[in-house]
Amino acid sequence: MREIARKEGARRPWLAWIPIADVYLVCKLIGHGVLWTIWLFIPIVNLIPVVIIVMRLARMRGHRRVFGLLLLVPFLNYVIWWILAFGRPGPRLASS
Repeated sequence: MREIARKEGARRPWLAWIPIADVYLVCKLIGHGVLWTIWLFIPIVNLIPVVIIVMRLARMRGHRRVFGLLLLVPFLNYVIWWILAFGRPGPRLASS
């Protein structure tokens, strides 16, 4: 996550190493703030924001939204995080 934050120009990419602060960092990267961070810690309520966050994160790195949904698949998510962080970004897609 730190590498993605660094590549996206976050002011404090080192927050990725601190629990809870890393959730805040992801929310800030996609354009949301503290309220979304709080929602992510409420059971059941967090299901919708998680899906939105992973899709926007993939879009931000230039991949399709479905690519972001693969982050929700156990074990496959490690490969997807690696591709988002260190792989070549996909072509910048028009916002939809």
